[in-house]
Amino acid sequence: MDEGWPDEQWAFWIDFDSRNLEIMYACSKNGENEGTGRNDFHGTVMKSTDGGAHWFEIINGLNVTQEFYKIIVDKHNPDTIYLAAQNDFVLISYDGGELWEPWTDGLTNKRASSSGNNIANPMVQSADGRYLYFGTFGSGVFRRTTYIPPEPEPELSILVNSPINEAELEKAPFKLNTIVISNGSYVPEASVRFYVNEEYIGTGVTLNDGVASIEIFPPEGTYHWHVFAEKTGYLNATSSKYSFTYSEPEPEQETPGGIPGYPIESIVFSILLASVMLWMTKKKN
Repeated sequence: MDEGWPDEQWAFWIDFDSRNLEIMYACSKNGENEGTGRNDFHGTVMKSTDGGAHWFEIINGLNVTQEFYKIIVDKHNPDTIYLAAQNDFVLISYDGGELWEPWTDGLTNKRASSSGNNIANPMVQSADGRYLYFGTFGSGVFRRTTYIPPEPEPELSILVNSPINEAELEKAPFKLNTIVISNGSYVPEASVRFYVNEEYIGTGVTLNDGVASIEIFPPEGTYHWHVFAEKTGYLNATSSKYSFTYSEPEPEQETPGGIPGYPIESIVFSILLASVMLWMTKKKN
């Protein structure tokens, strides 16, 4: 498991890439000469991509005339690696160790805490991955932000799936309407998909007042409808289900001739009755 390592290395720390546990990083001090190393070589940083079976150095940008005490793989971006060094204190790599550069802004003491040949633990990332803490030799602990959580996406919600206006049921087409809001404000330009009896029937787009609508031409029957709203930068929303019953209006019966509102039979009867009464009046006189 040490193939590729220089001789007599005292490994101080090992960490793993959370995306692939076969990828490992390790840092060390040179243990030659009873732990004093050599003037030109006091420590190294190594990487393995096969679970530790083989290792190779990743020291581009590092000064290896110092020891390396701690290596940390970032919790949120495993390509970012932090390294605590004896004299340069904190270095960072943004590409999995291909290149290292100083990361010491704000530090007034750039010497890592250690105690001679004992293993030191001068650096730790917080459990939520938001901060890196540095322990210095004589100047306490420094903290630096490593991750800023993104703002949560606002959530869309369906304020009103407006009930069908009964007057509208007397004619087709009629409109299904809905209002989309987020945090109490109308949401324009949201895409709203309408479903009737679980079947997609079309898409509407909300206006400035948050209203989207669609016309439908239903045959007689009872229907259930709902909508699905979405917009980039928002969490999607699905409405509750609503129902309505549609029936064709009864057609008006046409009057078969005569005076509007009076059947022809009643008109004929009235004329005959008037004629009889007139005849009787003349006969009496």
